Amino acid sequence: MTTVVNICNLALANLADAANVSSIDPPEGSAQADHCAMFYPIARDTILESHAWSFATRRILLSALTPEWDDFAYAYSKPNGALKILSVYDPSMTDATLALQGVDVGEYIIETDSNGNEVIMTDIPDAACRFIIQVTDTSKFSQHCINTIAAYLSSLLAGPIIQGKEGISIADYWMNKAMAMLNQAKTMDAQSQRRRLTHTPSGIRARD
Repeated sequence: MTTVVNICNLALANLADAANVSSIDPPEGSAQADHCAMFYPIARDTILESHAWSFATRRILLSALTPEWDDFAYAYSKPNGALKILSVYDPSMTDATLALQGVDVGEYIIETDSNGNEVIMTDIPDAACRFIIQVTDTSKFSQHCINTIAAYLSSLLAGPIIQGKEGISIADYWMNKAMAMLNQAKTMDAQSQRRRLTHTPSGIRARD
């Protein structure tokens, strides 16, 4: 099983750094471990938020709140641990209908209420939500996700570890590498998910 430490050591190896950290929580005391402890969560959440990974995508019924504004009829709590909201929709709609409409079927906005909490506002009653959740268990990650996080982490580590113009150049290289790997990972992850449902209206079927 790939661990957080494994991902950090892979990122360091990408930079040709011979260090082999054994812990970043807490950091073991080396400069590399300190840097990994700082930048790993940033790299992880950035890559998770960049794609609707199958292992990090969830649907739930939203918890209703009393709206503080009149812009929308309903307000809901943003799900705990949600990195990115993908859609807000009527849960009575079938998967076929959601697929036809690209899932993102409801207009909504996210703002902060008077208590500092993020709130989803929409005109959909009893709404459901599809979102990307923050996953910290590396055993859930796909291998493509692991490699992409490591590459992105390498771009963040290059500056403080290598420093100077060389560090900037290598950081740019691994940032571009991470984005290319992310695009490939999106394709591979999408292929592993269920095929999008298709639907032919009955009126069209009748004419066939």
